[in-house]
Amino acid sequence: CTYINARTVFMRKVLTQGRYIIIPTTFQPQVLGDYMLRVFTDVDSGCRELTADKPQIKCWSSIIGYPQAVTHVYVHGAEGLQNQDRTGGADPYVVIYCEGKSVKSTIKADTLNPEFATSGVFYRKKPRKPITVQVWNSNTVKDEFMGQVVLPGLPTDNSSLQKLQLMKNDQEKTEGVISLRIVTSTQLTGI
Repeated sequence: CTYINARTVFMRKVLTQGRYIIIPTTFQPQVLGDYMLRVFTDVDSGCRELTADKPQIKCWSSIIGYPQAVTHVYVHGAEGLQNQDRTGGADPYVVIYCEGKSVKSTIKADTLNPEFATSGVFYRKKPRKPITVQVWNSNTVKDEFMGQVVLPGLPTDNSSLQKLQLMKNDQEKTEGVISLRIVTSTQLTGI
């Protein structure tokens, strides 16, 4: 989509399941104006106004805890995955796990070098708990585990793209590397 100076802008886009933020802007900076935004979907989108950019402090936050850090995990893709199908490929997808929450990518059909372009933002109450990124092969009956990486998700993480070896368990390597970027901040509005 190109940024244009027009009274109306129409865009048709098929999006994968997830959360999205639509930010209306003007062509010239610092110019205010009214706008009308219409979103059409095939299913209930749950579209609503974003009123806060971090979790709210509730009366029970002192009991159950309040996030200490925010982490953004972006999984670019994987390379050299192990063959899973008779046809010589795999149908991989990725799942990012963090403190009981998860984000799942779409299934990439018949490839050993998928591009996931999947990300998740996690507000973390226990920043010392690791983040797990798993790669699975989609099957009709039961999905197969292909490998994982375990990330510390510390504020000292650099935000550059990392290529990490997939592991079957803590010590056993498996075929394939996953490329991802992880950013953690103790400022909840820092990402």
